[in-house]
Amino acid sequence: MNTYIWLIGGILATLTISILFLQIFSNMTVEKHRQDSIKSLDEIANKVNTFCMMNVNQSSEISLTFSSLVSNIFAVFNGNITEKNNRTLGNQICMNISNEIYCSKKLNCQIEVDKFASKKTIPTLIDKILGKIAYRDYRLNFIKTKCGVSILLKGSKPICGCDLNDIKVPIYCEYNGKQPILLLKNNVILLADTYNWINVGNETETLLNNIADYFGGKRILLVFEENITNPEEADRKNILDKLRLRGYNIDVRRHASKITNFEDYDQIWLITPGFCDEATRNCQKYKRWHRDEINEIIKFVKNGGSLLLITDSGMRKAVYERVGLEVINKILRGVDFPFDQIQSCVCACREGEIQKSSIENHELTKNLSEFDVNAAGVFRCRYQYYSPETFT
Repeated sequence: MNTYIWLIGGILATLTISILFLQIFSNMTVEKHRQDSIKSLDEIANKVNTFCMMNVNQSSEISLTFSSLVSNIFAVFNGNITEKNNRTLGNQICMNISNEIYCSKKLNCQIEVDKFASKKTIPTLIDKILGKIAYRDYRLNFIKTKCGVSILLKGSKPICGCDLNDIKVPIYCEYNGKQPILLLKNNVILLADTYNWINVGNETETLLNNIADYFGGKRILLVFEENITNPEEADRKNILDKLRLRGYNIDVRRHASKITNFEDYDQIWLITPGFCDEATRNCQKYKRWHRDEINEIIKFVKNGGSLLLITDSGMRKAVYERVGLEVINKILRGVDFPFDQIQSCVCACREGEIQKSSIENHELTKNLSEFDVNAAGVFRCRYQYYSPETFT
């Protein structure tokens, strides 16, 4: 009897040890697959950041390995997924591995990604039925586009493009082609350089008068953040006072509190909105823009209100200072401009440089004989299926 007890006990102990060993081995296998997949995802992110700096249409095909535990690889934009035709778009690359989401750091440019790890094949289905963990190889084509980087399967093509047919560019500078300085789309004007706002001259007064007259409506709200762009300073105040004498009712507000009455105006002039989100900027009493304000501005434009948006590269005396671009880009998307501003500079970016711009004949350039440019902002096309989101 004792012999049977010892025998059964030995068998049970052996089974227990075997199960524990298998569990430990399984956990080690799962962790290895997880780490190998993270390594491959980080390799994609590094490859993207390299391609962000390359010339348009440059491409490269590479093979990457992911675990069958990975059920999806996709892009996100600030945590949100934009998907169409089995592609996702964003500024981070993410994967779902064993129902755990792992994402790269923010990438240097936007990406579009073909769905590939989520596709079901006969080998993956067999592995799933048998409970096996395996590795899968994927050949991916990295393509630099005007919009960013496309990560595609063989035979797929990027869908990047800028529909500029309904955008007029009355002022531009020459740098590897025409770089837009003043852009007009319907009832929205975008000025890509603050040089003439900060260094007031006759051209500043001429342009601002033309803009006010072009928009129509006498009620103007002017909102600023940075001390250097304060509209109440000296020469800028003189220009505003002259506009007031011409019948314009101009309210000036520093963005030190939430604004709730955009609908009370005919025109809204925003001077570098959101730049002060970066701590390097010289700002006082700054209040971060609330999603409701951004949505109200977009609603204001869509209801027929006029918007002047003045931005810049952020460069001062050839020293680049990062600027907050989230607010500007949300507004640009919301009012259907086909591009985003990126952290870069164009035209006269070296210290002491001033570049003459080219001026087209237009109502906005009436009586404007010259317009200097110094370190203007840069815009990059947006992937075509990017949908303007409601900002939360």
